[in-house]
Amino acid sequence: FRAWARPELLLEVNQRARIDVGMVLGAVTETIEVSASGPLLQTEKTELGAVITGSQTVDLPLVSRNFVAMTMLVPGVTTTNPPALNSERRSGGNGRPYVNGNREQANNFLLDGIDNNQVSENQTAYQPNIDAIAEFNVITNNASAEFGNFQGALSA
Repeated sequence: FRAWARPELLLEVNQRARIDVGMVLGAVTETIEVSASGPLLQTEKTELGAVITGSQTVDLPLVSRNFVAMTMLVPGVTTTNPPALNSERRSGGNGRPYVNGNREQANNFLLDGIDNNQVSENQTAYQPNIDAIAEFNVITNNASAEFGNFQGALSA
């Protein structure tokens, strides 16, 4: 069979990749090298959202060290009180994001796959330092069954 290799496959948080490889007969001396490839298409799930990378959290100017303010970069996310996101403390009151028209209490926060919600008002229970976040995924619609407890957005 012909040899097949795909170098540099970069996966983001919660991303699944399906790569189909065909088994094709080839000659013993045949060599094929592909130097460029197209981006991976997400065909396994229908969720919508965005990944905020570590370089964005470091390079983009933030008034505060509040990672929740970075959710405003995702389409469909807004807030009624933007100055409330300028606090280094956990986002509270009207400073939490509204996603796709849902209330601010409809969001779910996960930290390394574990529930990170304050019980009384569904705020973030623990606010990690922005330098400790490699990347985070904000799912705004059609999350898979492994995620629950949200109607607005899921920050994982």
